[in-house]
Amino acid sequence: MIIVQSVTAHPTQADTLRVTFNCLANEAAPHFMEFDIIYPYMKQGDTTELDLPASLNIKAGDTVLLSKFVEAYTQQDKNWNLAWSIDELPEPSNLHRNMMPPAILKY
Repeated sequence: MIIVQSVTAHPTQADTLRVTFNCLANEAAPHFMEFDIIYPYMKQGDTTELDLPASLNIKAGDTVLLSKFVEAYTQQDKNWNLAWSIDELPEPSNLHRNMMPPAILKY
């Protein structure tokens, strides 16, 4: 479970918010990158600050899934723990079942 700690206007970019997320329970989400699906993973106690479009309508106190901001997370947070396959996830049970991606076609 991830909670939005704070939301502030970005100092230089209009229509962008600076959002701080706190992870209260381990969570994983699939993310498609180029030719494969990777599984970023936030551990309980992790905090990250990201710049997100205001159109996401995120507010302080919201509970959000990692999948809602996983693309920005993989691009902006350089300290994230990347699991390259579902088998490598520290705790696969933390991947929301409704977030399971379709199988990738292998050629």
